[in-house]
Amino acid sequence: MRFISDDRKVEPKAASLQVLSLGLPRCATSSLQAALESDVLNFGPCLHMAHIVPHPEREQLVIDALDEQDVQKRQKILYKLYDGHASACDFPGWILSPDLMDMYPEAVVVLNKRKNNTAWVKSIGGALRVFGTWRYYIPCFLWKTDRLHYWMRQSAHARLRQNFGDMDMYSEDFYDEFYKWVRAEAKKRNMKVLEWEVTDGWEPLYEHVEGGVVYERLGFLGGVAWCGLEWMEVWASDGPGVVAVGVARIKRCLVTPSELWSRNVSVVEADDEPIARKLFEHCTNPDPNISGSFNQLLIYTAARNGNESMGRLLVDHNARVEQSRDIVPCVSDAAPDDDDEPIRGLIEAGLDLDELYPDTNSLLYNLLHSSSSRVPDKFRLLFELGARVDDKILRGNTYLTMAVLSGQVDTVRALLEHDTYPSLLEAYGKLLLQEVIDLQKLCLSAATYETMTEAPIAKGANVDLNNKCTPLSCFPSRSNV
Repeated sequence: MRFISDDRKVEPKAASLQVLSLGLPRCATSSLQAALESDVLNFGPCLHMAHIVPHPEREQLVIDALDEQDVQKRQKILYKLYDGHASACDFPGWILSPDLMDMYPEAVVVLNKRKNNTAWVKSIGGALRVFGTWRYYIPCFLWKTDRLHYWMRQSAHARLRQNFGDMDMYSEDFYDEFYKWVRAEAKKRNMKVLEWEVTDGWEPLYEHVEGGVVYERLGFLGGVAWCGLEWMEVWASDGPGVVAVGVARIKRCLVTPSELWSRNVSVVEADDEPIARKLFEHCTNPDPNISGSFNQLLIYTAARNGNESMGRLLVDHNARVEQSRDIVPCVSDAAPDDDDEPIRGLIEAGLDLDELYPDTNSLLYNLLHSSSSRVPDKFRLLFELGARVDDKILRGNTYLTMAVLSGQVDTVRALLEHDTYPSLLEAYGKLLLQEVIDLQKLCLSAATYETMTEAPIAKGANVDLNNKCTPLSCFPSRSNV
């Protein structure tokens, strides 16, 4: 699962970094990675945050680089991290943009953005803010990757303070100042920058990352691939009015699914359902050999945009779980919204939560990070549609802990009403009740305590309601990592 496991192999000297994507997180970094690693651009492997957090040794390299004040020593560490990759996006590159520009002066710079700073703040705050808090650190303390993930974020915040002072990194002002900073650093080095949004489609990327490379790669794929790209260029420049012409070209060129699919992600990114439907009607079903990231991107976009019919369309046309095991975690972006129907529609159309992956319940985990008042209702909806906490995955059983830590009494009750507590008791209940409570790492509110003691998970546990403590008094020190 993306951000949880990563089994791909990277040869340290197999590639030299040629494309630097230096935009902020939650700015289509996964979409951009999919484009860079596609058989069209062929700038893979691309180093993304998703390929760092599953590896403690890489997390430690990031921490060391962020903490190192000597430029030469810091860049020496970064070479160890980036060697073997042809491109990079997401964390930690955006924080260390000047270093990467100096290390790879011949690289092409892409500055991926959101449509505005307000949209970015709405996305980043609900998704990432919690990872730098004790509410994340305590329940995840047993896993080295999660401990290092926490400290990696602390080092990142320290580095940002050096460049931006005490500015809140989850603010509109930070978004604006960051992009000004990267533009200025690129200008110092006379590096050309492409400012790109996912709704721009892939065509600007083709042009910016050096047209000769793209066309040479297309030649290798054969004439049908070039014809598919030609249609995309017409669509991107002239808009939906050329759908009929585009479909005619697709049929004439006999573009195969694997060739065309990777070029038309922008159709779904633009939430243009009529064009997507036309594409699917003309032999563009996903190919089993295509990277699952494309299917992930499509269904993620449908959920994010709240487009239930687009989600059904994608699933109906074979964009199924067998070909992408990262779909459900991405649907979590839509989960905190007030509208249940996109989630219900996607799942009813074929997204089987239990068959998708043993730890599918990261969707539930992400819900706990939401500020929505409807979180308990979302849990109940997902349980109704088949979501279950897997008793084989310890990591998948932290939801009750997270709810307790967050003081979400209604969410605790919703979890305990379902059949989660047996596995929680076996795998995580003892840690929750004995280590977290007995070691005074937090104080339960009376309501949370009362809810827990009503459930079977608390039977036999000695929990002293009068035990007083300060939540931060036992906050772990960095030396305990």
